[in-house]
Amino acid sequence: GGDAYQSVLAALHHAAVAIKRKLKIDWIDATDLEKSPVGRDDPEASERLLAAEAKLRAAHGVFVPGGFGDRGIEGKARAAGLAREWRKPYFGVCL
Repeated sequence: GGDAYQSVLAALHHAAVAIKRKLKIDWIDATDLEKSPVGRDDPEASERLLAAEAKLRAAHGVFVPGGFGDRGIEGKARAAGLAREWRKPYFGVCL
C-alpha cells in the first residue's frame, strides 16, 4: 500500500474516527490471491496464497481500491468473491 492511496486512507481514517474505532489496515497484494494455472506447481505462490487467504479471513472488512492497469485483477475479483462467501463487509472502488 502507500502514497497512491493517500486520499482513500485519509477517508477511511476519518470514517473510523467518526464512529470511534481504530483503523487497522493489513495490506494484501492482489496477485497473492491469484491461483496458479493448472499444471504449474509453484510452492512459493501456494504459500503466499494461503497466507493472503488467512489475512483476508481474519479481517473485519475488505476494501479493494482501484488499481493501475490489469495487474492483480483476478486477485481483486477473488477477494470480492471470498468476502461474499465469508460474509465480510466489502467495498470495492473502480473494480
